[in-house]
Amino acid sequence: MLSAPSCAVSTEEAVEESDEYDEVESLVEEEAVEKKVEEDEEDESVMEVEFEDDDDEEDMASEQDVFTKLDFNKDGLLSATEIFAHDESIGSHEAKKVAQMASKFLTELPDMDKDADSLISRDELPSLLEWMQQEDNLAVFNDLDANKDGHLTAEEIFATQEKEDPALAAKLQSHFYEHLSFVDQDGDAMISLDELPALLEISYDYERESRKVAPTSLSEEEDEEEEVAEEEEVAEETPEEDEKEESSGMS
Repeated sequence: MLSAPSCAVSTEEAVEESDEYDEVESLVEEEAVEKKVEEDEEDESVMEVEFEDDDDEEDMASEQDVFTKLDFNKDGLLSATEIFAHDESIGSHEAKKVAQMASKFLTELPDMDKDADSLISRDELPSLLEWMQQEDNLAVFNDLDANKDGHLTAEEIFATQEKEDPALAAKLQSHFYEHLSFVDQDGDAMISLDELPALLEISYDYERESRKVAPTSLSEEEDEEEEVAEEEEVAEETPEEDEKEESSGMS
């Protein structure tokens, strides 16, 4: 009769030990999951940094390529003549814009030319490129701003495409309105000069995506043309074969 209580106690202890083991095991699993999440986040962070470093390296390489191309006399410095040299075939309108930028460059040069030698060194190139990009944006904006009110409407932005290719203009306007909230920071449904870079960015993205799709469409068209040509060849060969069979049958 004394064995029953002893057995009951052992069972309770076993249950308690089992519960404790389950709790410990659960905690260990939770800690392992948390550690895994932290490691994944660290890996993602490292990858982001690596991608940023790659982008920075590509930008630097691109800038150095630009410098090398502009530095005609290979003296390691860029003069205004070298920076704004252009082919006469660009047309009078573009040549006029280049001349205007060159004239403005001389006024803005002190802000870029840190050593005050009236030339642009490799270290000063980023400032030059940033300024030139701003001037390019201003020129694009002024060309599009038909009524000169300092804002661009969709009609002004796509006026040229509307005249040359209405179907393309419709696609571009549709893409524009889809991304308007990203571009139009002040919500006035128009584009200001400050908002123009974002508009140009989505336009470049659209062009890149269009180029990716275009070869596939072209390939499909070529395949269809080949199939039609093969069918025509078969159609042309069939009567000749029939005539040969008829001739052999008659003989």
